Amino acid sequence: MREKDLDNIEQALYKAHLQRPDCTLDEAWEAGVMRRIRCEALTSATTLYSQTIQRCIWRFAAASCALALVLTTWTFVTGLQVDQLILMMIENDPLSFQLLRLLAI
Repeated sequence: MREKDLDNIEQALYKAHLQRPDCTLDEAWEAGVMRRIRCEALTSATTLYSQTIQRCIWRFAAASCALALVLTTWTFVTGLQVDQLILMMIENDPLSFQLLRLLAI
């Protein structure tokens, strides 16, 4: 295209832009839009809080599983049995022995 054609097209687009009608919005429509925006803000805040709690719960669950795995591995490696642990408690603390007798263990 020639430069003269481009100038004509540009002028025609500029005139069409200036002659376009103004857009007036109804007050009820504006109120509806604002209502939806407020609802979306409340929903997103609730969702964010929910996601934060879920993230913390899953992190705690992962840490608990890791701790259980470590303790299980330690128990298998050391070979300690429940009766050995009770005997160690009795030897070190006489009050534990009385407590165990009360519990009938």
